[in-house]
Amino acid sequence: MKYNKLVKRAHGFWNKDYSHQHALMLVLTEISEMVESDRKNIIADVGSFESMVKFEQNRKWYHVFMHHWTFPELFRLYIKDSIQDEMADVIIRLLDLAGAMSIDLDAMPDSNYHRDYEKYSFTEHAFALCKGLTKENIPVARRIKYGLKYIEDWANYLGVDIYMHVNMKMQYNETRAIRHGKLY
Repeated sequence: MKYNKLVKRAHGFWNKDYSHQHALMLVLTEISEMVESDRKNIIADVGSFESMVKFEQNRKWYHVFMHHWTFPELFRLYIKDSIQDEMADVIIRLLDLAGAMSIDLDAMPDSNYHRDYEKYSFTEHAFALCKGLTKENIPVARRIKYGLKYIEDWANYLGVDIYMHVNMKMQYNETRAIRHGKLY
């Protein structure tokens, strides 16, 4: 995957310089949200989302007073807060941190970490990801690359097109306020 192109699209959560620990803690909160989505069994309904987007693009002949669904409305209805959406948020946060640190992710070798995904539960995978991202004896750039690769491989194991979800989330984020109205 060419990460640097995606780094440029990350919405940007920086209004001042934060420590790496601060930024990584926000990645960990996204991982926690991912676990909560799994606990609630919130799965993205990509098929319905894509059908409705296509329907909206082709229904110009409908009555002008009929409600037309916007991309953000459809995203909130079918994708938002799902496991896939939260996985995308983890990647976006990692890309944002890489951008803030001016890391050339494409020049770095992939992490050689291998995980036997079928052997562990969802929460055990989330825990392993958190452990890897918080190992202070490893440079932050390598931890970021590890996190990206971990999510990619995990999503692949789950049958999730993670970069489709990253791109959809970035498109959705472009319609939102900076930092989504939060302080940081």
